[in-house]
Amino acid sequence: MGLFFRNYLNLLRALASAIFDPRSLHLLAMTVSLVAISTVVFVYLEGWRPLDAAYFSVMTMATIGFGDLVPTTDAGKVFTVLFATAGIGLFVVLVSTIATIFVANFVVEKR
Repeated sequence: MGLFFRNYLNLLRALASAIFDPRSLHLLAMTVSLVAISTVVFVYLEGWRPLDAAYFSVMTMATIGFGDLVPTTDAGKVFTVLFATAGIGLFVVLVSTIATIFVANFVVEKR
């Protein structure tokens, strides 16, 4: 049982080192900035509440796209195409960088 908890602690340490790595922090800052900008744009173009606009931005970047919110204006649709192109790429790079650092730092202890 102690081995399980040590491995779990190692998992958390590896995750923390991956998230707080300078490469990850830079990409995270870029991702948060892009979400903030797109939130403002969607509030302005679509008239959505800020929470709805941020939610749509994150769902688009993560390629989840539930379909509960959709742009209705032509300008909103054009912006969504541009945003999705940049946002999905940035999100994938962020997640893969965190995963790479995580895997490199995660050590499983065996008996």
